[in-house]
Amino acid sequence: MSETVYRVVLLACNVIGGIAAGLGGMYALDHGWRGPAWMLAGVVLLAVPPGIALLANIRRSGMDVRDSALLTLTELCHVLLGLPDECDARVTLLRVDTVPATPVLRAVARGGRDGKVPRSTMTIHQGVAGLCYRSRQVVHKPDVMDFTSDMRDLGFTDQDIRQFQSDRKSYLCLPVVVNGAVVAVVSCDSKTSNVFDQQQEKTVEKLTPFFGRLLSIEEKVKE
Repeated sequence: MSETVYRVVLLACNVIGGIAAGLGGMYALDHGWRGPAWMLAGVVLLAVPPGIALLANIRRSGMDVRDSALLTLTELCHVLLGLPDECDARVTLLRVDTVPATPVLRAVARGGRDGKVPRSTMTIHQGVAGLCYRSRQVVHKPDVMDFTSDMRDLGFTDQDIRQFQSDRKSYLCLPVVVNGAVVAVVSCDSKTSNVFDQQQEKTVEKLTPFFGRLLSIEEKVKE
């Protein structure tokens, strides 16, 4: 529920609930059923906003725990890659956001020395991650020869490219599939070329089902 809808519901329930409670008090002078009925209606309406707030807080708490678990799992994935420090490897979880007309990949967690989650997004038609999403398969770009040129070939504009860390030399992306749909992409990158092999691929592949389970929590909460 959006903030605007919540405020409208809050105002309506308080006003109507107050009126109903007042009518209940007035009819209570009579000894009929109207007094108790109005009083009950007023109490129920006045209880709706706190109930909504409580459910929202419970859901928010659940999502906070989920997000913390995603971050921990991403960090674990980075550690299990077993790459030397000079690679400056990173593992980024890119979640598929289907709300826009063209779905985008949005970073929600990152493991590695640079643990800052980027705010920028990419469409499913951009980057190694976008190719991974579209093909639903592992995509490996072992050696980025010319960063700007290669990123242009992957569908990014020069403005997009300026937002990226240009020392990345190797990429490995794996899809996270839930019920037949790609819900996220695990993107690994390094400033050293040719560092991702079958060992790293198998490591990430073993963890993708756990990412899927955590990402499906929100849908279960909505239900």
